[in-house]
Amino acid sequence: MINREITYDTKSRKSIILFIISIIVLTAIILGGAIYYKQSAKNKTPKEKQVTKVTPTNSPTPTPTKVEIDKSKYSIKLLNGSGIAGEAGKVKKYLEDEGYTVSSVGNADKFDYEKSVLEVKEDIDKDFLTELESFISEKYSLENATEILKGSGEIILIIGKDKAE
Repeated sequence: MINREITYDTKSRKSIILFIISIIVLTAIILGGAIYYKQSAKNKTPKEKQVTKVTPTNSPTPTPTKVEIDKSKYSIKLLNGSGIAGEAGKVKKYLEDEGYTVSSVGNADKFDYEKSVLEVKEDIDKDFLTELESFISEKYSLENATEILKGSGEIILIIGKDKAE
């Protein structure tokens, strides 16, 4: 029996030592993990968030290129319908100074036109017509609708009494 006790003591000592070593190793692993976690948490301090400020910019709006119009392309027959002597002559100079061609100046069939009237043939260039209407409207009240006549190449401008405001 003594022999067994010794053997039992030796086995139990070995078991106890092995158990204690296991606890020490396990404690070391846990402590090491905790220290590692704290160190890595310190190094991971929250970085400042990069805030990119987006400022809206006005993108340039493309400006339509204005088409150059040959103002001398068509001739204008100028008629005085205002009843004011010499008014057609003034308009002729006004148009020619701007580059338009005035083929003739005369009197209209009557002298009681309140607003100026523009009569054009159907083949007149639309850009030319728009430019002419705009130019005339700077000084004279122009009827709302330009009269379109059959035929080609002629523009008739009858000057009325009303001036542009």
